[in-house]
Amino acid sequence: MNYREAVLKDPVVPAGPHPVTLVPQKKQAVKVPKEKAKGNFSAAVINSCYGGFDVSDFAMQLYCQRYKKKYGKKYEGESGRRIGRKDPILIDLVREFPTQVSGEYSKLQIVYYPKKYDWFFRVSEYDGKEQGYIDETAYMLANIDRIASSALDADTKVKQIQAVLHDSYADAEVYKSLPTKGANFA
Repeated sequence: MNYREAVLKDPVVPAGPHPVTLVPQKKQAVKVPKEKAKGNFSAAVINSCYGGFDVSDFAMQLYCQRYKKKYGKKYEGESGRRIGRKDPILIDLVREFPTQVSGEYSKLQIVYYPKKYDWFFRVSEYDGKEQGYIDETAYMLANIDRIASSALDADTKVKQIQAVLHDSYADAEVYKSLPTKGANFA
């Protein structure tokens, strides 16, 4: 039994040094309809074909118009590659014009993921084709660090760390049912 299993099983931490090997895990971003995206989910835009993330000239013009209307100033970026993937204007454009916003060698689509992972959403790519995922290890470590550096008593800290580990393992079970990396979601 390793240290992580021991903590999950028994709130009393075994004595002695506890080497914990954290293997980086990637959770695939959840794809849900936009109705469900409100509330508990956040959205991001990725490129789902080989080529690279880019927006069309049409989308760039619309983006600049909406940016100026929303923020009262001109968009300063020189291309769509500088627009943030979580930018609400870009997300709205992809929703409204799914086939017209993509650049010449891209196919932009929206992926959704639980809001609690907002700071841990990552994009990996191979030859321009991208995959959204959750950096589960970073999420777990950030929460464990937050708990460990808090002013809570030791027993409460252990229980909260157990909850973080249990939550991570429970989420892992949910993510096993998702399509594998490289699956076509179109």
